[in-house]
Amino acid sequence: MRRHLILSLAALTLSATAGAQQLYATDFTDLTGWTTSSFDDPNYGWAADATPSTFCAGAFRSAPASLNFNDGTNYGQPTGQPTGVIASGQARSPVIDLSLADTDPELKFWVGYHIEDEGCVFDALHLTIEPVGGAAPPLEICLTELTGLCNWFQVTLPLERTWGQVQIVFSFDTLDNELNGFPGVFIDDLEVAGSGTVLECSPANSHYQGGSVTLDLSDFNGSPGSGLHLIASNGPVGEFGFFFVGPGIGPALPVFQGIHCLSQPTGRYNSQVATNMGLPQLNSLGQFNNAGFFQNNSGTSTVGSGFDVPNELPFGPTPQFIAPGETWYFQLWYRDRTPGGAPSANFSDAFGANF
Repeated sequence: MRRHLILSLAALTLSATAGAQQLYATDFTDLTGWTTSSFDDPNYGWAADATPSTFCAGAFRSAPASLNFNDGTNYGQPTGQPTGVIASGQARSPVIDLSLADTDPELKFWVGYHIEDEGCVFDALHLTIEPVGGAAPPLEICLTELTGLCNWFQVTLPLERTWGQVQIVFSFDTLDNELNGFPGVFIDDLEVAGSGTVLECSPANSHYQGGSVTLDLSDFNGSPGSGLHLIASNGPVGEFGFFFVGPGIGPALPVFQGIHCLSQPTGRYNSQVATNMGLPQLNSLGQFNNAGFFQNNSGTSTVGSGFDVPNELPFGPTPQFIAPGETWYFQLWYRDRTPGGAPSANFSDAFGANF
């Protein structure tokens, strides 16, 4: 089975070829079904509105509103006061029954923020998936280290049907009373749906920190090159990697700690190829952050993480280009370790995109 994606080169938009079974969706026009709490200063909390308008990425991803944490102006700086206040709170979704999905579903939403830019040290936005009944959360991540300020960034996270009934919880905490005069954090266009596509070689082999790296995409407007933006998650913290491309799915070949899935010839989006071909956009080198998301170190991501796939293919010496109607397959190579601790390498799962 193959994961297929339709990509329009003219419009730079993406959509799945197969319809996804939707379990829940909201554009946060209002907070129907959601509950919110403020834990410190009651003047600051979660709301579904379009304030403040000063947010540099726009106060919503789709009109007319977003879910955001602030008082309509900022998230912890009282008017006329020389210092701010500590502010924190949660926004909790209605119950979502993941067991109703035909396949393991995905959570997708857009996030943006303008806060004290310290990753998750201060002004931290966390996402938790909480099972109904009090079991330990199967998923907890910090969102405020995924991308830079003043961007709307789409997050895609794999869920499992076996988790059953769950609630999605967004938690924001300033953690101190300094530098809290910015617009805040924003969430929009959230959906839980069965995946309309199927990954190849999935799940990939586990790495030495216990996870299995998986690929997905973000369909944001304005992506340069081909319009396809690749995302990798659940990786080993601190390790480096880059993307491969091939014309199809070939025999599953054990390579180091992983499985190489692409058919030949394969191309590498790395610095050596980019330098040899004189095309810096062919370099996808990046590193997994503390949340296991692949962050771009090459200046080839509009949002700071993942990789904006260019029109050019990394097959030299003469540049080749992606043509409409072609299908190409992608996989991430990354550094890993053997069970004995020796340096090694691994691969993510893979999927194909139809252009």
